[in-house]
Amino acid sequence: MSITSIKIYNHLEAVINYTTSEAVKTYIVYGIGPNHMDMQTPEESVASTQHEVAIQNLTPGVSYYFKIHMTDGASSEWSTIYNFTLTGINDLETSDNPGTLHNWNFKAWNSSTNAAANTIWQWGQPTAGPSGAHSGQDVIGTVLNGYYGVDYHVDALLTPWIDLTNATWATLSFYAWYDLESGSSTGYDGVLIAYQNESSGTWWILDANNNASQYDMQISTSYGSAIGGKYAFTGSTNGWVQKTFNTSAINDAKVNRYLLGHRVRFIFYFASDESVHDHYGFYLDDVQVKAGIPRYHVYGYVRDSGGNPIAGATVWVNDTTLGISYMVTTDSSGRYDVYTYNGINGDNLNVEAKSTQGSGSNSGTLSGEVEIDVTLSAVPELSWIAPLVIALLLVFLLRRRKS
Repeated sequence: MSITSIKIYNHLEAVINYTTSEAVKTYIVYGIGPNHMDMQTPEESVASTQHEVAIQNLTPGVSYYFKIHMTDGASSEWSTIYNFTLTGINDLETSDNPGTLHNWNFKAWNSSTNAAANTIWQWGQPTAGPSGAHSGQDVIGTVLNGYYGVDYHVDALLTPWIDLTNATWATLSFYAWYDLESGSSTGYDGVLIAYQNESSGTWWILDANNNASQYDMQISTSYGSAIGGKYAFTGSTNGWVQKTFNTSAINDAKVNRYLLGHRVRFIFYFASDESVHDHYGFYLDDVQVKAGIPRYHVYGYVRDSGGNPIAGATVWVNDTTLGISYMVTTDSSGRYDVYTYNGINGDNLNVEAKSTQGSGSNSGTLSGEVEIDVTLSAVPELSWIAPLVIALLLVFLLRRRKS
């Protein structure tokens, strides 16, 4: 027997594919330790050499152990013990971990300085500013033992790359303590957040219009700040506060185009202006990135009877077991895609497609990723109907005249 793959879906489900040398029925026992495998999947109803078994309702971040029971009806045997680990829901957690966020510094953007500045971001226990970390002992901040004390300065802190390829929404949340120069309605020194994907070198400001209302105010354009005119964190929090950016609340087309659907990284971007820097700066703790990743992907191609793709066809993907439907439209290649959290493996699916060129349907069963193609039957030729109606009408009128 050999394990061909173990696929993890949405941090909650593992699908195990394996082969056996002869046709057998199998089931899996599993648990959180090699001596605690006290849960079991149903035995397969049909003997086969190719097997796919789903283990559902698991706990994110936990390592699971399992072994496979095989029987051909006359005898049975157990496999060796295997294990897998579910990733945690929090893809990024910086609390007390100096390796999770990486330092990265820019050359100062103000041409009058024309100098490359050393990074001021530090990791460790703060001895100035906040009295301690939000949780644990360590934070990442702009100088841990006093004022940041730099003019015309820009400096950045980068996260690792985070996979949001299949995400339909994402949140970036963190706890911040900051003391940055500002007035009552205008900021002077500040921190903003931007993001970049692997396909582009462009940095996009996260929520540039402050739709999620997480930034404090705009930075002044009068004193040489590299982020003048931009919304940013500025002023003083007088304690740890949580900030959360939810892509659903940001309402920015750039988020859907350049953030979701890509591997991305975030940057915490600090900038000070030309003077007055007797402030402690910006401190960061307990950073989390969460993403909504659909558990199932149903896709396929709509074609005519000659195999030509049908663009613009309306497609309904119906989970007849659950009683829900999804409506989408095919692209220029005739392809449709539906992503969903709903349902379970084995649900019955019926896919219907219609266009001006005809209609058709096909069926399948729900799994992690399933392709269901549809071939359209041509719309019956109706060009003969109009002459027939006219002829019948003339006959009717002639008969009336004779009567």
